[in-house]
Amino acid sequence: MTRLVLTGLLLMPVTGCASAASVVGTGGEPPPSAQPATANPTSSRAVAVTYRQTGGEESLDKRYRFARGKPPPAGYSRFDAKAALLAASDPALRTVAMPPLPEDQCCDFYLYAVTISWADGTSRTYKAFSGDDQPPAFDRLLDRLP
Repeated sequence: MTRLVLTGLLLMPVTGCASAASVVGTGGEPPPSAQPATANPTSSRAVAVTYRQTGGEESLDKRYRFARGKPPPAGYSRFDAKAALLAASDPALRTVAMPPLPEDQCCDFYLYAVTISWADGTSRTYKAFSGDDQPPAFDRLLDRLP
């Protein structure tokens, strides 16, 4: 019995109650990391990615579409499809501000057009030229697409 009481007393400082102010900070509000998530993570998941790369010196026209639950296009693996959909699920892509396309772009550059469709039914198309500065979120997406 004495051993049980001593064990409980030893654990008390570690597991004891602290005041609400010392746990949540000033103002009684929980820290942001303790706030419940309001967005459904499933709804921000990309369900389709359509990619098109055109232009360049060789007049390239490369296109493909990955969609959740569909086989990948010829020449691509399921791993390619999964990686593309995962990259397109980056929450930063929803609000990224894309710079306007230059009007006098040289034909030697590539034009990228990427359309992402999300599980909540929304979609967005991004366009950019190679060689132009792009927001980091879009650069990461292009780097991860096959």
